[in-house]
Amino acid sequence: MIDFNFIYELVEDTYSTDNGRPSLDPVMLVKIPLIQCLYGIRSMRQTIKEIEVNMAYRWFLGLTLDDRVPHFTTYGKNYSRRFQEKELISEIFSRILNQALRAGLIDPSEIFVDGTHITFLFVEPRFRYPFLSPLPRDSQAWESLLGSPVAGAHGGLAPQMYDMPVVLKKE
Repeated sequence: MIDFNFIYELVEDTYSTDNGRPSLDPVMLVKIPLIQCLYGIRSMRQTIKEIEVNMAYRWFLGLTLDDRVPHFTTYGKNYSRRFQEKELISEIFSRILNQALRAGLIDPSEIFVDGTHITFLFVEPRFRYPFLSPLPRDSQAWESLLGSPVAGAHGGLAPQMYDMPVVLKKE
């Protein structure tokens, strides 16, 4: 469904065919972090370990049972050398995303955001500002704050978010 072959022409100027040892396949360099992201694996070291034993991952990467999986440090060095330009990796991600949309693999009617790594302004209880208020605790409060219905994985209720003490008030 997704054709990754366009990656070869985008990175051809970063590869040399006539000297040095063979490098890692650029398509593999893109597919490995996709596996990590799609399956929620927390580190590249763990991702490589999973690829070593998971036949589906090996098939997705084009590896046979006899092929060696690259060491995580080898992967990291190659990835940083090949994709130093943020525009290049953005272009690759954009093309993959467009192919997935056209193939119907992504439903654009709903958006889910993982806020795990989003920096949040923490305000100690003794320091309150007028533009901050406590977080809503139920789906009705979230709906009034956001101005639209909230559907969650917990029977239609908004997730309990007691770990985030404040939210910006809607003006």
